[in-house]
Amino acid sequence: MMTQSMRATSAAESRFRIAQPNSRTRKTLVLALGRQALTPLAELQQLSWNNTVMGLYTAGHLELYSGQEARRVPLDDALDQLDVMVLLITSDSDTESIERIGEACSRRRIMTSGFVLEPPDETDLNPVLACTRRVTVSLVTDTDTDTLIESLRAVRA
Repeated sequence: MMTQSMRATSAAESRFRIAQPNSRTRKTLVLALGRQALTPLAELQQLSWNNTVMGLYTAGHLELYSGQEARRVPLDDALDQLDVMVLLITSDSDTESIERIGEACSRRRIMTSGFVLEPPDETDLNPVLACTRRVTVSLVTDTDTDTLIESLRAVRA
């Protein structure tokens, strides 16, 4: 069932949003939290973004991508001057990593959103969803790539 909120943020309706960057540059970090989220992350990397960094966080290691190269960065360094954290959630996402990132963002008052890239009825996803709900301001379930792209454009990522 599609809610009014979901309908209002559909790709078709999102095209009416203002496409210009904010007067204050906003820094966004989009993190894949599991290997299954790498394909959507790669799709996002092909697009043009205002001030967005993409990366993968697994087992306590953060890799930020610039083109085809990846560099390891401590989580605290990546969060410096960050405004928005976007977590790409799949059933192979590690709950300890989600908690660590969420707590670090909360201490810095960084707005944190989660996008679940699998149907929410997956049994393996239940512990990940429970953990993510505790540490994010917004959680969007059963996200397709178009909705994810338009949501990032809405925050002018």
